[in-house]
Amino acid sequence: MTLTNYIFIDQEECYIKYENDEELLFERMCQEVVENYFPALKLLEEHPSSEMILVLSPFTIALLAHSTIQEKIRERMSTDDGSTVFEACRHDILATFKQFITKGQITLCLKPLTGVYTPWLLTKQALQAQISDALRLCQTLLGCRPSAFYFPFSHFDDVADCVIRENGVHTAFLGIRRDHVETQQLHIHVSSLQTTLVCFEEANNGDVMTSCYPFINGLQHERERVNPQKESQITEQNEWIVRALHFMERTIVELANDPAYRLDEKTVEFTELVSVWMLLSHEIFLKEKTDLSQGSEESYFISLLTYFKKLAANVRQDRTESYVSPLPKWLSYVARFYGVASFRHPSLQPFIPPAKKEGMNILMLSWEFPPLVVGGLARHVFDLSRALVKLGHNVYVITAFVEGLPSYERLYGVHVYRVRSLQPHHQDFLLWVSSLNVAMMRQGMKLGKQMSFHLVHAHDWLVGEATEVLAEHLALPFITTIHATEHGRNNGIFTELQKTIHEKEERLVKQSDALIVCSQYMKEELTRLFYVPEEKISIFPNGIDPNMMISHTKHSQLKKKHELSQGPMLFSIGRIVYEKGFQTIIEAAENLVEKYPTIQFVIAGKGPLLAEFRQLVSDKQLQRTVLFVGYISDDERNQFLSLADYVLFPSLYEPFGIVALEGMVANKPTIVSDTGGLKGIVEHGVTGLKMTPGSSESLCEQIEWLMRDANRAAEMAARGKKHAITEFSWNKVAIDTSELFSSEIGHYRNGKGIST
Repeated sequence: MTLTNYIFIDQEECYIKYENDEELLFERMCQEVVENYFPALKLLEEHPSSEMILVLSPFTIALLAHSTIQEKIRERMSTDDGSTVFEACRHDILATFKQFITKGQITLCLKPLTGVYTPWLLTKQALQAQISDALRLCQTLLGCRPSAFYFPFSHFDDVADCVIRENGVHTAFLGIRRDHVETQQLHIHVSSLQTTLVCFEEANNGDVMTSCYPFINGLQHERERVNPQKESQITEQNEWIVRALHFMERTIVELANDPAYRLDEKTVEFTELVSVWMLLSHEIFLKEKTDLSQGSEESYFISLLTYFKKLAANVRQDRTESYVSPLPKWLSYVARFYGVASFRHPSLQPFIPPAKKEGMNILMLSWEFPPLVVGGLARHVFDLSRALVKLGHNVYVITAFVEGLPSYERLYGVHVYRVRSLQPHHQDFLLWVSSLNVAMMRQGMKLGKQMSFHLVHAHDWLVGEATEVLAEHLALPFITTIHATEHGRNNGIFTELQKTIHEKEERLVKQSDALIVCSQYMKEELTRLFYVPEEKISIFPNGIDPNMMISHTKHSQLKKKHELSQGPMLFSIGRIVYEKGFQTIIEAAENLVEKYPTIQFVIAGKGPLLAEFRQLVSDKQLQRTVLFVGYISDDERNQFLSLADYVLFPSLYEPFGIVALEGMVANKPTIVSDTGGLKGIVEHGVTGLKMTPGSSESLCEQIEWLMRDANRAAEMAARGKKHAITEFSWNKVAIDTSELFSSEIGHYRNGKGIST
């Protein structure tokens, strides 16, 4: 047997699991060396032509250099068990590793300092510290540099590419989990990376900490990377941990870069701060239902976060209080290799990766963007921007700030900048919008100084002012997607606020070089309301991503949470406003419940009429029949779609209706209003059913039709799913949008006399 094309990876969870029992940690480390590393070293010795790739954590290197562990290894190794190289190296395991590294039989691959999810770091400084401190520790204790860096679960992006090359390393190993190999959702195209990428499959070996994994393939010529967001395991339950890590990172970078805090004189305190952040950055805290020695991972995390805040306050106020560190002793040993300089950088601005040269640079403005989701606009911008990136374009989205989230992050390749309204708590809605637009203008102009954009793309009137100014200032074509109109939402203009918004919409559509709408209905509405030439308007429907409709949670939890009955269940979702037609569902339920006592309508969403509708349901004594469940997560939406027997969307006004596509993709018989964009999605009796808008009698008729013939309902649902997937793909929408963008760029340059 040889070890060619096999890799040994140490696992790090023991650092957290045994943080309160250093003796047990040392025993476990010693056991892994004796049971796993030594057999591999003996094979290398017996077969000089064999090779192996050894992935080590800096923490592991530091602990293997610890005198106590070294002594335990010597005690457990008999003369017969050891290798001659180990004997020659005076029973020093690290010296033995180095001997084989020097011979070329071991290729050393180093992890960043902790198991942090690198795409969720806010600053280049933080990743620089993770890499440079790991290298410093490796060089000091092992006496050599690694050939590559290893990123668990393929967490590698343009910033990591830049940082490891700045530190003299030009190869990255990316692990791919077996389940993602099977689903084939592994890679997105990136042509700007200069690092050589090698991907391999990570097998599941239970509790074995050091294991062999075969290579899948080398991707250094394919120039691809794994999508980090799919792997990051961020959920609603643990996202507060990410926000806490961001707070700690910002604090450390601020202290390191401000000379007023005199950190060179307070290296002990600063090292302690970094140690807490490094420890809590470990991926184990993002995993749910993990048992730790001190109880739950949440309580342990909170206790150290509290300690971090107290220590940071002491540094800021230049207090020299005595304190007892709650950190494990082994971490204090490793922390000797942290450096204040690692976090120092001349700029605190977020690092902007280089743009891909072959694609367009698109500046996109939208007031809402996930996780800020008020309506369908946010999901549209999210999905379109991701699809444009997959086509090779560079998309920079400026959106409203969300408390607890970074001002810059890269999601699925999309550069997202969140800006604060200059009057974030102003009671006047229009003044709040105007001050948000000023902040967006500033951010857009700042980006315009750093790179050249090809066009600016606005989504609805709320960002119209900023987009118009940026288009003029940066000399760019100005394209707008109109998702809905104030006139359509209210079936007319009746108040001063509605009149003002209507006027802003009119200015926006007339100032734009080109307009995009999602349906023929919306095109007719724009031409009727604003007298826009038809040739100025392009119709690109919303798309649907079937992979985003998969639930990863057990249905039993949802059933218990909302006390769902066993009867036929109909699901609807949307903003709780009049135009969505949920009042029609309440009227229909009142008529159907006598005939079908176990029928249940579940309506998800939040909005200004939520309390009023809940009271109406109570007044009609329909609490067990009509459930307004409020805001739900995407995963809960997917669970409800999976559980539902039918889905229905009784809107009075609906420019498109992506929720109908979601129901169809979920393979459910779908009922929609015969209005707006909905009537163009569903063919009555073939891919779904249509009801008369606002008519509870018509809704009851469609529901009873489905209940009478389950086979025909299932056949219709299957046709609806096929239609939605084939005709409403985001890839197709992105291609059509790209062609429009290219055409408008050409027209703009020719019209302005700009050289191409």
